Amino acid sequence: MTTPLVFRLSSTAMGSSTCSRHIYKQIIEGVKEKYSTAAKVYGIAFHKFTDVMYKTGNPTLAVLAAKKAFAIPKHDNKKSMWLSDEGHMLTTCMNVWAGFIQEDSTFDILSVDGKPLTEQTFSIKFYEDEHIIVYLEGTLDKIGKFKNGVFAIGDWKTTSSWNKDDYFTQYELSRQLRLYRLATILESRIAPDSPIGMIGASRCGVFIDAVFLKPERNEVEVKRSNVFQLSDSEMVTFEQMLNAYCSYLSHKIRTGTMLFKEGTLNGSCEGKWGKCPYWNLCKTPPEVAAILQTRDFDIVPWNPQDYNNLNDEV
Repeated sequence: MTTPLVFRLSSTAMGSSTCSRHIYKQIIEGVKEKYSTAAKVYGIAFHKFTDVMYKTGNPTLAVLAAKKAFAIPKHDNKKSMWLSDEGHMLTTCMNVWAGFIQEDSTFDILSVDGKPLTEQTFSIKFYEDEHIIVYLEGTLDKIGKFKNGVFAIGDWKTTSSWNKDDYFTQYELSRQLRLYRLATILESRIAPDSPIGMIGASRCGVFIDAVFLKPERNEVEVKRSNVFQLSDSEMVTFEQMLNAYCSYLSHKIRTGTMLFKEGTLNGSCEGKWGKCPYWNLCKTPPEVAAILQTRDFDIVPWNPQDYNNLNDEV
């Protein structure tokens, strides 16, 4: 009997669920692009800064953590070179901390044993059969409670979007926010006395705090979305769909069809942000694809809890 394959599904990985070949290369083979976009690295550095500030209150340590993250190899955005400007990133971090986080009188970060619940990772076994085991994994940016209101999970976003009013509509049906809420619900079943488990058993909202970036570093704005209250029926349906998807993955492994190029059928080779990163690997013969993979990608074990190898203890 063969050992079941382990799939670690994060919201990012689930975004590739329309193509099992993509999922396999990403999660099982660990094929990762050598360079990230400048916008993505900017966001990673911002997350590190805020997390270290919450946990230590030490600006020096927070700056060092942000700089380390900002050094991740990246592609410059020729139209927005300021996204590769370390000084711009650090100014944004400082301004958001002083002008928004410290001034926020409506939402309190929860703490356990004196440690704020920021950047809380989770790994929950969700599905298992003889062919695959699936863990749901990810990171909750901040867990807290609104004054005289509900517990909630907040997620930071850095964006260059110019339309602040319409930006949040994309999260009304967000996979990511539903996965985060589901993680708390599942935790309430397996560890009801844990902080996340206790929150999961209660009314719990999800929301976005968006940092709207501008070329001029001091023009950055922060806005908060509505607090989305996902109903019990919505979450039951989401869990059922996720279960069905896991069964589908198992079927693909059992039938040996995991590496079919499904994007050629459903159009996912060309996605919302452009071509799939594995486009050149899929359109060329296997011997050429092997050369391109060595040239353009690294092999890195897929770990949604520390995808960028920046999980320094704070």
